[in-house]
Amino acid sequence: LEKTLNECNYPQQVLLSKAIEIIKEDLLARLACSGSLHEPIRRRLNCDKSARKFRSILGKVKWDPQLTNWLHRTLLRVLDNDMLPVYLDALQVLKSKCPSLIEQMVHGGPPGEGTNEALNLLLKRPWSTVVGLAPMDKQVHFDPAPLFVTIPHTTCLLGGRRWHLWQTQFSAIGKVFPVVPPDHLRGSGHDVSLKESLETIFQCTMTRVLEVYSSDSPFDNLRCISS
Repeated sequence: LEKTLNECNYPQQVLLSKAIEIIKEDLLARLACSGSLHEPIRRRLNCDKSARKFRSILGKVKWDPQLTNWLHRTLLRVLDNDMLPVYLDALQVLKSKCPSLIEQMVHGGPPGEGTNEALNLLLKRPWSTVVGLAPMDKQVHFDPAPLFVTIPHTTCLLGGRRWHLWQTQFSAIGKVFPVVPPDHLRGSGHDVSLKESLETIFQCTMTRVLEVYSSDSPFDNLRCISS
């Protein structure tokens, strides 16, 4: 690393030094929260903070293609096995925030240098908002089990990753009863007025709550969750 710093020019030295500092701070934060109860959430918060710092230092050089690509290739070359995953996690977060700039940063250099198939697959993989919470939640048992009625914010079908993630998390600790809009309104949200959409969601929610309530389940365990 010191040899690389001595060989590069001043703008590259400043950029690389700040990037290494961000990665070291994130690595120390990971070690600090290792083994804690909410380690996945804290690691995600630290990763988001590092991604914001990377975005800030890259913004100060106006996302110059030559500088950013040089930084990416240099970090892949000089980082050790402990620091490289920290950089890749931050890069994955940035890919979801500013994909075109990250594509330019990763693929803007000479062919075959700083790019490989494994890295491309990693960046294409959807980044989950939380990691490892389902096994932790399955260890928590409630008696009686809570009932979750999940209410959509639209009459269209919901297919987002975050919505399915929360469905999975809730099902790990209780029973989930999704509110499903009528068939004739799915996929046609642009043809439905706001008032009609709200009335439909309200009626479907009331019907679903009554169905759950009539199934001899404790009413005080019922929770309505909106997306």
